[in-house]
Amino acid sequence: MAEISKTNMDIPFVPVGWGGLNKSTGVTNEEFLPELSGRRGIETYKQMSTNDPTVGALLFSIEQKLKSVKWITRTHKNIGGAPATREQEYARDILETILFEDMDTTWDEFIVQALSMIPYGWSLFEVVAKRRLGPDHRTDTKRSRYNDGLIGIRSLSFRPQDTFLRWEWNKDDDKLAAFIQEAGSDNFAAGGEIKIPANKFLLFNARKLKNSPEGVSALRAAYRPWYFKTNIEQIEAMGIERDLAGLPVIKIPKKLMADAHAGDENARAAVASYQTTVRDLRMNSQSGLLLPSDPFPNNDGSPTNIRQVEMELLSASGRHNLDMEEVIRRYDRSIARSMLADFLLLGDSDRGSYALSKNKSDFFLSGLTGWLDSIAKVINRDLIPRVWAWNGFSPDTMPYVVPGDIAPYDISELGKFFKDLSSAGAAIFPNESLERELVESAGLSPLHREEGDL
Repeated sequence: MAEISKTNMDIPFVPVGWGGLNKSTGVTNEEFLPELSGRRGIETYKQMSTNDPTVGALLFSIEQKLKSVKWITRTHKNIGGAPATREQEYARDILETILFEDMDTTWDEFIVQALSMIPYGWSLFEVVAKRRLGPDHRTDTKRSRYNDGLIGIRSLSFRPQDTFLRWEWNKDDDKLAAFIQEAGSDNFAAGGEIKIPANKFLLFNARKLKNSPEGVSALRAAYRPWYFKTNIEQIEAMGIERDLAGLPVIKIPKKLMADAHAGDENARAAVASYQTTVRDLRMNSQSGLLLPSDPFPNNDGSPTNIRQVEMELLSASGRHNLDMEEVIRRYDRSIARSMLADFLLLGDSDRGSYALSKNKSDFFLSGLTGWLDSIAKVINRDLIPRVWAWNGFSPDTMPYVVPGDIAPYDISELGKFFKDLSSAGAAIFPNESLERELVESAGLSPLHREEGDL
């Protein structure tokens, strides 16, 4: 290694500026809409995720696509590309048992919960360890499928977003120090709070901005079309109800209204009663109305055919000029477009083509790959080094994980690619590992070679 020159160069070991994250009382203040900030924002995103068909379909498709991805454990990267040692291969096998075979929850379940960072902007897991002392041990902290005495991971326990109270930062370096969680009603925690230190949790973000622990929700850009769509649907439902049932109208004597305005308590009570009736009237199996039947008198005192109090239902006449369905569909497209998933709605209209759909779906899949990569980076940076430190393993043997391919291979395109390479003189086969991967990608049974086969 070259000797470092001792010069007067100014090497920036200490930062001068700051990250720009606005925060107070343990909550970030980057969001300018109160509806999307803090715990109120969590409730809004929860409503969007669980109550809107378009948002729910997008999140479900993402979840189903990503939870089926196969994760791969790779050996430690050696400087200069040197092949892995036997110790490094053994370390890789150990990590596979810890992550994929010996946790209380499956890896697929962990991935699904980690993906809740997409609607909320972040997801957090408490890391719980255990000593691997065999399957027959009586305590959960020591029970394992393996009896090798190593320290593994008992669980990556999800801490739901709606239990969030606040964050804590270190005063000296402004790094995240702890997650403060609201305790459940049956929890033993005093004061209704649980403090989880930063060295005991994993934090995932859909999109990192200003190093905020809350990140940015993937639904942030979808909020405005969702808000208008939700309100328009409610207006549409009320309009349909009024068109079908009619607008209730109650006619009362002018004198009664004048007396109420003049302060007559009996008149006021009567007018208020009619107002409540006309406001709350609904046409259903329990509907009914009780009205006085007194008619107006003639000048000579004889009754007329016009009742003093009368109720009727007014129906809208003619057709509306505004196509509500198209307006709602437009907002649905805006919601999907905000997540690069508008290709999912191409079949809802006569617009679009296969080529356009394929281009957009490829772009969408590249975005999904980014989310899996962000999960892998947190696992490799924060979780695996902890496990290695617990067990006293050498950092030179530390493996890492990578997500597999999201989209399946196009076998015909892949075959053409290898054919062109072979025609150009590339020596591709025999290659046992490559052949195995190609056969598995095609959904065929593994190859079995006899001893001595090339």
